[in-house]
Amino acid sequence: MKHRKSNDNSVLWFVIALWLSAFLLGPYLWIEFVKFCVWAGQYTWP
Repeated sequence: MKHRKSNDNSVLWFVIALWLSAFLLGPYLWIEFVKFCVWAGQYTWP
């Protein structure tokens, strides 16, 4: 167990940062995705 703990800590912080960014940007990205689907649907749907 030389550098195991610090390594796990960095991974944990990376996961937390990733989750936080997904949590904060999630709704915005979903709204953009829906807007894109509606915009694309105007041209692809009969």
